[in-house]
Amino acid sequence: MVNRVFKSRGLGVRNNSYTAGSAAVPTPGDIVPDAPLVLEIWYDAATNEYFQPTNPADGGGITQWNDLSAYAHNLNPVVGGPGGRPNYRTNQLNSLGALEFDGSDACSSNPATWLQDLTGATMFIVSRFSNGISGVIETQAQADCGDMGYGKNAANEYELYMMTGQVGAMSATPTTPVGTDSSYHIQSIIFDGTGATDAAKLKFRLDESDVPLTYTGAVPTAFDSTCNSFVVGSDYQEDLGNEFTGFIAELVFYSRTLTASEISGLEQYFANKWAL
Repeated sequence: MVNRVFKSRGLGVRNNSYTAGSAAVPTPGDIVPDAPLVLEIWYDAATNEYFQPTNPADGGGITQWNDLSAYAHNLNPVVGGPGGRPNYRTNQLNSLGALEFDGSDACSSNPATWLQDLTGATMFIVSRFSNGISGVIETQAQADCGDMGYGKNAANEYELYMMTGQVGAMSATPTTPVGTDSSYHIQSIIFDGTGATDAAKLKFRLDESDVPLTYTGAVPTAFDSTCNSFVVGSDYQEDLGNEFTGFIAELVFYSRTLTASEISGLEQYFANKWAL
């Protein structure tokens, strides 16, 4: 592999083009003009250089997933011992790596007070479920106690959810059921608390296409003011069976609602990089 290294705009991040002989392409730090301010999290498992211990071998447990944004919101296991650590896996998608979660692995970036009272957010996740027929909701990434997250429900369909306060939550599922499977996908969640309707406030896109949602409960206008951590993997804060079993290749979170052109540009970046 030929690495073509360049610096993302304003972030001081070194990154690869990932394809031998190809020119360097824009990254999450370049596509959004104000990325140095709003790119809050960028976890990339394409190579083993963004982890601690440094350069883990295939199958090695990690103690930190380095955040490539300017904020260094690094992700660390919160369950004691090797059993709570996700494992780095090589050659998972387009010859690139991914991080494997076994259902008990729980990681968080804490404190994450930057999540509090957000009225806009956009999150992208390149991932896959290991078990396409599991009947439990599997939390992949969420703000404290489910302020914004997604997984799959008992019907093995995608489900989004947001807290409407410290107690209570709303959820949304595809109007036309979309079953989960064990293939990698690009999942995009767009939140705009200023929207006039639930459909304007919370949107879901799967593999660069809009997925109309049906809402149970009203979408809130902002993240909760008590939000204090960003969780990836199993939800260690709640004993609700929210256990993610699968692989995460890349996760990006912006603290504002991105424009349609920015969303399209980022989804194209993920599609090209991961051959999706």
